[in-house]
Amino acid sequence: MHKIDFCQCVSPSLFKLAFSFYIPMSNQHQQHYLQFLIQVLQATDESEGNPQEIYPLLAANIKKLNTIFVEVLRRWATDELTRVKPDEAQDIARNLLKFSSFIQQFPLNDRTSNIEIAIAGYQMALIVFTRDEFPQYWGTAQSNMGIAYRNRILGNRVDNIERAIAIHTAVLEVRTRGSEEWARTQMNLGAAYLDRIVGDTADNLKKAIAAFTAALEVFTPDEFP
Repeated sequence: MHKIDFCQCVSPSLFKLAFSFYIPMSNQHQQHYLQFLIQVLQATDESEGNPQEIYPLLAANIKKLNTIFVEVLRRWATDELTRVKPDEAQDIARNLLKFSSFIQQFPLNDRTSNIEIAIAGYQMALIVFTRDEFPQYWGTAQSNMGIAYRNRILGNRVDNIERAIAIHTAVLEVRTRGSEEWARTQMNLGAAYLDRIVGDTADNLKKAIAAFTAALEVFTPDEFP
């Protein structure tokens, strides 16, 4: 029900080119975080979609996986993705998307921080992966972010769940009905309605059942025992 969509596209290694133009931060402490971010994204680029390739790096630097890292990621990505060439921006965005899915399921560190880092990464990837130009990547980033908001610890619980519902509802518009991705999105939507705090309880349950029932059109006993 909570399966994360891993971006499996392996992009060319363009990070060294992108990083070479980045203006260094004045704060030396934050500069150490920037160097770590670069290292993480380079490792993600070389991971071929396998999170176990970067988990040792994250574990060795676990104290850096915090709110400062979130701030550095946002500042760097906002500048970099709007500065580099389109193909380079796409490569960076793909790796931000992969890293975010990795950190979202990282079993170590504080879960609160992991989720906030993942949300920041998805939001930055969406600077490039717009719905009109990259519906597949947009759907993956949004779907994973919807799961993150449903599980989010910071912020208002009501708002987080409502955002998750809105995200999964929007993602269904770019999923092909009857596909496995469409079914997973329906399951995520159903789970969000089960957790919903506002609205009529019976109505929320009815919507959850409808979403789960739709998913079962794809997840049949024969195909998915």
